[in-house]
Amino acid sequence: MLPRELLKRMPKTHLLSEEEWRSLGVQQSLGWVHYMIHEPGKYRRIGLMKNGV
Repeated sequence: MLPRELLKRMPKTHLLSEEEWRSLGVQQSLGWVHYMIHEPGKYRRIGLMKNGV
């Protein structure tokens, strides 16, 4: 989940490339892709899934 202060830096027009979500401080092992955005409340959740799954 991303804190609100990072939302200003997050593009809202497309799903993020690995380079983009890593630049926001998201840490995952190699091979994960951004597949969804969910905005339930205080935090914005970006969905990541293993590429090829």
